[in-house]
Amino acid sequence: EELPTSDLAELVYQVFKKGLLASPFAMIYNLTGQPAISLPLHTCQNGLPLGVQLIANKGEEALLIGLSAYLEREDRFHY
Repeated sequence: EELPTSDLAELVYQVFKKGLLASPFAMIYNLTGQPAISLPLHTCQNGLPLGVQLIANKGEEALLIGLSAYLEREDRFHY
């Protein structure tokens, strides 16, 4: 309550900075509780997996799990 808005924003940024730098797209979904999943759907020329992040509406975890199960059954994962 005593900090100016700009100082408060900087404080929040510093608290989450490490996570944002490591995984900027996942953190927002972790903070808001929105379901998301990253799946290894491609392998790059250097052999590293390339993940695709999928997001669903709140409460729709089953959609992501079902899609993931389908892709696994169809042998679409690349390691």
